[in-house]
Amino acid sequence: MAELLAPPHYLPPRLSQEMNLIRKMGQCSRSDLHRLMACRKNTIGQDVSTLLELGLIRESSLHTLPRGRPSVPLEIDTQSRHVLGVAIVPGSVSCGRYNLLGQPLDSPTMVTIKDPSKLLPVCKKIVKQMTNSQTVITGLSIPGMMDQEQIKILSSSAWPDGQQVSLKPLARQADDKLIVDNLTNALGTRWLLEHSDEPHHDHLLILLSDGMLGATLLINGHPIRGCITCSNELGHTRMPVPTPRCYCGHQGCLERIFSSA
Repeated sequence: MAELLAPPHYLPPRLSQEMNLIRKMGQCSRSDLHRLMACRKNTIGQDVSTLLELGLIRESSLHTLPRGRPSVPLEIDTQSRHVLGVAIVPGSVSCGRYNLLGQPLDSPTMVTIKDPSKLLPVCKKIVKQMTNSQTVITGLSIPGMMDQEQIKILSSSAWPDGQQVSLKPLARQADDKLIVDNLTNALGTRWLLEHSDEPHHDHLLILLSDGMLGATLLINGHPIRGCITCSNELGHTRMPVPTPRCYCGHQGCLERIFSSA
């Protein structure tokens, strides 16, 4: 099952785990959380109060029980808060608002950009326009290799000259509530959300588009992100075929073979 991700300074791991349980079950009572989390009832009560105050969950209608107090189901709040989903690909930036179940709230904003040096400034401008007090977090997907700890792009087809690009200015624009991941890993997480009701299996997902070729492994409900730079870089598997120089610095990459440029 794909998990709701959040920077450690925004949502403590236990609260994130509780949110995932509520999302997975659809509705979940405080008693359910107490049983599944093996935490004290007072701890669960405090956690639920925090999540309610943040607008991340809400109370649903009462469930009448044969005996005892009525049960108050908890569910993910799909109306109060939202996340921004941002994608940078070669030649364009897109951004949309999504509720906390990953469902789109409006049509994404998309801007075509021919000059790679303008990708990040335009992205910052869009994020600034679409961020408000109800924005929980911003998720950014980019093809290529990145250093998530340093919030830096090491190499990407979006910047074909091979330069490294710092994303810290964008993180500051998003109030440091920014998650960055490889495009195919992000698509893998989306796939898991959209197929959450299906039997649990491991999957290999492959993305093939003009100038982009990537893959992600989904093991035990999680994308395998690999080392600091990347994982499953299918697009940079090299063949003995003459091609234009890839942004990774080599020739013969599958990504170049599948590119019309």
